[in-house]
Amino acid sequence: MATRLDELAFAINVVKENKPYSIVTLEGVIDDLKKEKAELGTRNEELLESNISMRQTISQLSQTNKQLEEEKSSLVTAVKIIQNDFNQLSGANKAGSKVAEEPSDRIGACGGNNANEWKKPKSKHRSKLPTLPTNSCKSNKPITDGIRLKNQYSTLSDKNRESTSSSSDTETDDEPNKEIKKPAKGTQSRKQKVAEDVRNKANKNNDVTDKKMTTVIVGDSMVKYLNAKRLKRSMPTGNQNIHVETYRGSTTEAMTHYIKPCLAKQPDQIVLHVGTNDIRDKQPKEIVDGIMKIQDIIKKENPETVVAVSELIHRNDKVEYSKKVKKVNILLAKACRKHSCDYIEHTNIQDKHLNPYGLHLNKFGTSVMAKNLVNYFNTKYA
Repeated sequence: MATRLDELAFAINVVKENKPYSIVTLEGVIDDLKKEKAELGTRNEELLESNISMRQTISQLSQTNKQLEEEKSSLVTAVKIIQNDFNQLSGANKAGSKVAEEPSDRIGACGGNNANEWKKPKSKHRSKLPTLPTNSCKSNKPITDGIRLKNQYSTLSDKNRESTSSSSDTETDDEPNKEIKKPAKGTQSRKQKVAEDVRNKANKNNDVTDKKMTTVIVGDSMVKYLNAKRLKRSMPTGNQNIHVETYRGSTTEAMTHYIKPCLAKQPDQIVLHVGTNDIRDKQPKEIVDGIMKIQDIIKKENPETVVAVSELIHRNDKVEYSKKVKKVNILLAKACRKHSCDYIEHTNIQDKHLNPYGLHLNKFGTSVMAKNLVNYFNTKYA
């Protein structure tokens, strides 16, 4: 029994002696694990950031791809139009050339310049003048000392020899061929008609281009990335000029002043997008009244200008602001119906179309907004 107790006491002493060493070892292991955990957390954050950036890059690339496809389709359409115009012009030129070749086809089998010359009429009395055969015709022509006469009954005279020699070419080539000249005159008249038709078409095209419709899109920073050239290419007809006027940070009150320079252009239509910067300080009814005030200013200055109001864009920076935007759009739609204004909806813009701050549009959201505007134009002017 005493021996057993001694053994236990010895074992306890051994454990006590080794305890500090084991505690130190465990503490070192714990520290290493904490360091590894911190490193893993840092790497995880970096991977999350890279993942977010990759998603944004992919969305931008997909949007760029869509834009390139749209540009490709527009370029293909333009090439087809140019090809059709070229085919029409080439057809007109071919028609003119055929008309010009008709007189030579109508001439007898002799052809060439010899066929256009005067032919000797059949007579009972043969002419004593010598005749020489031509290469292209079987008929013979009288030759008098190498001088070509107006006809076989003409005689030579010493008087006005200079004038005769100077005008011999014109007399022999022009006057004997009066019957052949007639188709040439017809050819000229046909060519003139073709040229007049081409000029008339060009004048019509110029008249159409002169009567271009002017549209001004005016608004706050929500419209700053809209591309006027791309919008113009997406229009149903090419006779429209589009301008985008951006006033960043503008409220409805400030827009009453900014709209006046736009009215100086006397546009046919104005698309108005404003009210986002009033959400924080004003109530929905006040914002709608401010937008309708701008509409009244436009109608007062230019009664014939068509006014289209673009509804407020969804935002997710604050829940209360998002709810207020919905209320404003409901009241704004009613006010537009009351004042006979066009109303452009953006209900297809969601959180993914906003920037990280949840207020402004990203590139994908801007393209969606541009598509909504194009759909409105196509519906109204198709």
